[in-house]
Amino acid sequence: MRKILEGLGVFAVFVLFLFFAGGVYVGTKYTDNKIGLDSLQHKVDSLHDENFVNSVELGRWEVTMDWYREENPKEAKKIEDWRSHNTE
Repeated sequence: MRKILEGLGVFAVFVLFLFFAGGVYVGTKYTDNKIGLDSLQHKVDSLHDENFVNSVELGRWEVTMDWYREENPKEAKKIEDWRSHNTE
């Protein structure tokens, strides 16, 4: 759950960066870069869609690991130890 919240925080910062750095202020277009509100909205929508897919996938893994902890606690502990030590 913590990683989801961290991911959402990073996503929010990125969206704010796109909004301000892209030169869009309250519905007006920044004509020097020819970046319009529509193109930025498309990027935000794409990022939102990608983040949603990743959140769903993460949730599926968490539910699977919860089930596996109940079925085979020793093996689940091995998997969690391996993940925490070998994937950083």
